[in-house]
Amino acid sequence: MVRFSLKVFVTICVLFLGVLIGYQQATTGLENMRGFDDPDISPPVDVVATSEGEYEASWFGNSISSHDLDSKQQKLEDMETYNFFSELGQIVASVTTVITDWLFSLLANLLP
Repeated sequence: MVRFSLKVFVTICVLFLGVLIGYQQATTGLENMRGFDDPDISPPVDVVATSEGEYEASWFGNSISSHDLDSKQQKLEDMETYNFFSELGQIVASVTTVITDWLFSLLANLLP
C-alpha cells in the first residue's frame, strides 16, 4: 500500500510539473506568435534576482515574499478566532499524553 501511495504521489508531482512547463511553453508561444512582449501575459512561475542580491518570486502574476507570509501569519494570530479542530487536536493530544503516562507508570510498577 505504501509503494502504491508513493507511486501515485510521484505521478501527481510529475504531472503537476508538466502542467507548469506547459504553461511556460504556452506563454513563450504567445509571445512568439504576437511578435512582441505583452506585459499583460506573465509567465506562470517567475523568479527574478534584485540588485540587493535577493530573489523575488511570482506565481501566476502575484508576487510572493516572506513578508507576505509573515504578515498573514500575524493577522491569523491576531484574529484569535475559535478553531474547533485545533481545540479537538489539543484535547486528543492531552488525553493521549495522560494515557501514555499512565501506561508507562503501570508498566514500571509491574516490573521489579
